[in-house]
Amino acid sequence: SEWIYLAVVLDAYSRRCIGWALDRTLEADLAIRALQQAMAKRPVQYGLVHHSDRGVQYASNTYVEILKDAGVHISMSRRGNPYDNAKAESFMKTLKYEEVYLYEYESLDEARQRIGFFIDTTYNQKRLHSALDYRPPAEFEQDVPSPITIAFHLGYFFKIFKIEIPKILNPLDWFSFPTKEIIFSFLGIFFTQIGANVQLSNIDK
Repeated sequence: SEWIYLAVVLDAYSRRCIGWALDRTLEADLAIRALQQAMAKRPVQYGLVHHSDRGVQYASNTYVEILKDAGVHISMSRRGNPYDNAKAESFMKTLKYEEVYLYEYESLDEARQRIGFFIDTTYNQKRLHSALDYRPPAEFEQDVPSPITIAFHLGYFFKIFKIEIPKILNPLDWFSFPTKEIIFSFLGIFFTQIGANVQLSNIDK
């Protein structure tokens, strides 16, 4: 079996997942791709804060330069304090119990297809949140008065976790495969976390 890694970015205001990347590597490029996707979907406004844990990906030169070039303020969580990433942890718990633990992915492509469908269709469009008055993120966003309001309430949670999937035995088909609620200001916050592990059951071929 091999590990693959999923990076996600959540809008802290609506809880919507607006960026994700799935690959066989845990290097900074995975975090960068998810971040760039999120920033393309949510225009960055003055005063936006990016908050992360102390993972090396978020301190990499390229990652920091992207944030600085966009005028985003950079913040990092307190050392050893998991409460700073509670919203991301909540998302990952939902993803694990409602998708990942229910299936044994046999390839990177299958994992990408199934997890992408869950994020884009189930979680964003149908999953109810008590914090959103029991509405899904997409519906909640429809009631936001204006883009300016979105910008001043915007925040992202960033999380990476790993999934174990089996390696197909046919040599022609082998793959190397590779998160206390924080009170955020009206300026918005990026939350990031890395390192929660999800291990799927091995499949003995």
